[in-house]
Amino acid sequence: MFLTKEIIAMFSKKITMALALGAFSVFASPMVANAQTPALIKEFTDWGAYSYQSPNGKVCYVLSPHKTAAPLSEEGRTLSHGQNYLLVAQRVGQNVVYEPQVMMSYKLRQDSKVKVQIGDKTYQFISRGKVAHIENAAEGPAFVAALKAGSSATVQVVSSRNGKNRDYSFSLSGITAALKNISSCS
Repeated sequence: MFLTKEIIAMFSKKITMALALGAFSVFASPMVANAQTPALIKEFTDWGAYSYQSPNGKVCYVLSPHKTAAPLSEEGRTLSHGQNYLLVAQRVGQNVVYEPQVMMSYKLRQDSKVKVQIGDKTYQFISRGKVAHIENAAEGPAFVAALKAGSSATVQVVSSRNGKNRDYSFSLSGITAALKNISSCS
């Protein structure tokens, strides 16, 4: 099972106040009633380390929001793309270490390819709803190594609404320290 349901569940209205001190905006989910509130462990430049207790064990993750100074413009209209994230999680009770994901505030074209470029290397993710998971799980460790070595990541997604490509840039400043922080998550 992918981390999708657990991660979406934790982005509930319940955590708005807890994370309002600069962490990130939240998503609503039908599973909110069963969700534990994630706790900010620590911030590391542009990345935050978080944890919460799921029914299957503790989940720790690092997350960086896409930062845009102003809403994007398209065909004479101003568009808000919401909060979009690059995230790496581990589920201690399920032996999942450093599972990379892209999470958007809007639906992606179903089963479309999401491209994440770090330096000269491109990684393919596959979309399901608002979340994209790395297509080849065996590339996960190389992807995480590239995140640690890089300075920025560019994410290209395809919107389900209009089929247009969208590009987002994420700073990788602080990811190495954030990942180190959750490496002993238990």
